[in-house]
Amino acid sequence: MKLGGICMREDYYVMFHSVTVATGVKKALEKRGISAILLHSPKSIQMNGCSYSLRIKANNYQDVVDAASQTGADIMAVFKSVDGDFREVQTP
Repeated sequence: MKLGGICMREDYYVMFHSVTVATGVKKALEKRGISAILLHSPKSIQMNGCSYSLRIKANNYQDVVDAASQTGADIMAVFKSVDGDFREVQTP
């Protein structure tokens, strides 16, 4: 996305309670040919202690929601990050 000629980076952080759950969703995405980065949730968005997130491109958001549903994973929260500024978004 460009704003005033400046290229902005936009990602989604889909947060899960455990690394096991996040890994299962990541594997389901990989089977669909979609890449995601598994990481500890950034401190600025952590809820109730430790959590793990899948960082994805904005255009893959619905694919992560579908993969989570397919694997029976509960999504804790979803945050949209634009150049490092986080905003929580409603999950479908």
